[in-house]
Amino acid sequence: LGSGSSQDFPFTIGDEILEFTRSRDAGLVWKLHLGKQTTGNKDDVALFVLDKKKSNNARIDAARNCVKKLKTTMHPHILKYLGGNETDNQICMVTEFVYPLSSSIDNIGDAQPLDHSFIALGLCQIGKALEFIHNKVGLIHARLTPSSIFVTKAGDW
Repeated sequence: LGSGSSQDFPFTIGDEILEFTRSRDAGLVWKLHLGKQTTGNKDDVALFVLDKKKSNNARIDAARNCVKKLKTTMHPHILKYLGGNETDNQICMVTEFVYPLSSSIDNIGDAQPLDHSFIALGLCQIGKALEFIHNKVGLIHARLTPSSIFVTKAGDW
């Protein structure tokens, strides 16, 4: 995947997270990739990539809008935007390292025991995030599914 110059885009695009592709419903536009920062602390990142050649104008516009909104939305339970770029072939949005909940339920126990209190904490975090985007930002999340909820390395949803 092309990603522009390394100065403009200080991230490498790694393997696709195939569980996300398999679990996503037909309405989602992104493919999710592992990646790394190439500068600074070289942290792991998540890259959401849209192939513009395989997308219609409505999906491309939706992806651009998503990037625009995520850049300006900051909350502890919303993905942290780190960067992105757009080329003739793709739109790429970089966030903190996450996995979709749909593909990580079995692995959450590695970071935190998967018990009722942990599930309650995750649901509380989702509720706080939805309350923020609905009441403070004025947006509506119309596609809340396990593939649109992400889990950090620390096990936060």
